[in-house]
Amino acid sequence: MEEIGLKTLVLHPGSAVNTPTEEALTQVVKGINLVLEKSSAVRIALETMCGRGSEVGINFEQLKYIIDRVERKERVGVCWDTCHLYTAGYDIKNNLEAVIKEFEEKIGLKKLWVIHVNDSLNELGAKIDRHENIGYGKIGFEALKRIVYHPKFDGKIKLLETPRKREEFQEEIRLLKGQLNP
Repeated sequence: MEEIGLKTLVLHPGSAVNTPTEEALTQVVKGINLVLEKSSAVRIALETMCGRGSEVGINFEQLKYIIDRVERKERVGVCWDTCHLYTAGYDIKNNLEAVIKEFEEKIGLKKLWVIHVNDSLNELGAKIDRHENIGYGKIGFEALKRIVYHPKFDGKIKLLETPRKREEFQEEIRLLKGQLNP
């Protein structure tokens, strides 16, 4: 990553499989410490997960557990995935301010580095990772636009992560910019 100029790596924390959650989280910490010990500039943004199966990183408490135990805390942050957050049970559609407040209290907005913007094919709390195109899912266009343009997210990296074909992303970007009608 350093050789090609990339600064932030977004990664899924992993799964516990047949291991207790706390032990799995501790293994994630060990792995991150090992990677950060051998690199000089790369940052790691832990992606929020939806909670299917034995995934870890499914709530702010688990992400805080990891961040609090990493030796080089300045190099570890969070990537919100809007689909994952929603299906994990965080109501970013109807109660975004409360979700932001909870994140701020538990982790801190300065640790939110990246937002993957996508809709969800599934309902709030479904614990299923199925992204949908902007405005065609259960989160909806208006809620996603509020996230993209929220003043507390100014300067945060926002990446469109929908199932559209690459050449169709421009349409979703124009939609979010208000250049097309939803």
